[in-house]
Formats: sequence, structure tokens, C-alpha cells
Amino acid sequence: MAKNEKFVKELAYVVFSMMPTKPSKLTGNEVKFIRVYLGKTKSAFGKFFKLSHTAISNWEKAEDRPAPISLSQEMMLRLYIEDHLNRSVREFYKERF
Repeated sequence: MAKNEKFVKELAYVVFSMMPTKPSKLTGNEVKFIRVYLGKTKSAFGKFFKLSHTAISNWEKAEDRPAPISLSQEMMLRLYIEDHLNRSVREFYKERF
């Protein structure tokens, strides 16, 4: 992996790991970043929320504005990120010890 690729990957991880504690609502661009970081299609991401890919597109269309996402859905998304991060930490230690 090239030095720049590694830096970008590490930076993306840092940004991703800060999303659950962001004090304001997630923007459309942040929702898209989370979805892409997790490697999910809009349809697969929508299934988690029991929503269509069209609903996810609407969230992402907000771009730099707060996504039109309900409070409960945003809380679920933030908890999903936390769970993903916790699994990553467990896998990291499992591989090494």
C-alpha cells in the first residue's frame, strides 16, 4: 500500500470513529461517507433502517445540510458505528493474542 493510501485510510478511520460523538446532526455528506466507509450500497444500508435506497438517497442529497433523518434513526446509525468500531477492536486483539 502506498504511503498516501495508508494515510487516507487512517484519516478515514479517524473521521469515522468521531461520527458517533459529533454534537450536531449528521449531514448528508457524512451519511454518505459512513455508508461508503462501511462498503454498503444504498439498498443494503437502507435495509438496516428498514428503508428503501430512495430514502437513503434523500438523506445523502442534503449534502452539507443536516440529513432529513429522524432522531431515532440517527441514534441507531451512531450506535451501529460504535458497534462496528468495537468489533474492529475485538478483531484487532484477537488477531494478535
